[in-house]
Amino acid sequence: MGLRAVHRVQGHHRHRGVVRRHPHPVRLRGVTAPPPRAAGEPTRGGPNATGRSRQIGVAVPFNEPTPAGLPSPEDDKALGDFEDQVVGIAGARAVLAAVITTQGMREFVLYTGEGAWIEQFHLDLKQVLPSHDVQVMAQADPRRQVYETLG
Repeated sequence: MGLRAVHRVQGHHRHRGVVRRHPHPVRLRGVTAPPPRAAGEPTRGGPNATGRSRQIGVAVPFNEPTPAGLPSPEDDKALGDFEDQVVGIAGARAVLAAVITTQGMREFVLYTGEGAWIEQFHLDLKQVLPSHDVQVMAQADPRRQVYETLG
């Protein structure tokens, strides 16, 4: 997938990639440190904070993708609301680095330091979006290669 920056909006970059001649949007949260936040407010920002060497992928296939592999209006609305839940449930334990919409699914890429909480995170996410097949994986990514490849 080739990416090109479309524009920068409040600390994150919007990109558009092309897969099999169909556009696929990608949002990157490209800041060097998480933005200032009030106590208890969920963390959003780039993954560059010290110690965030574990990448979490939350993948959600669309229930009814368009022929181009993009979400239906219903999926788009549900996943927009779900993004807020991902950030809220992760809290200060992780930062949301990218949101990728491609080939019939949306993926949320987060970075965290430790992974003991990820299994419960997956169960909680499945409860907030029971209409979709919420999948979660985690892997070591000390160089943040997933994020750097997209950026």
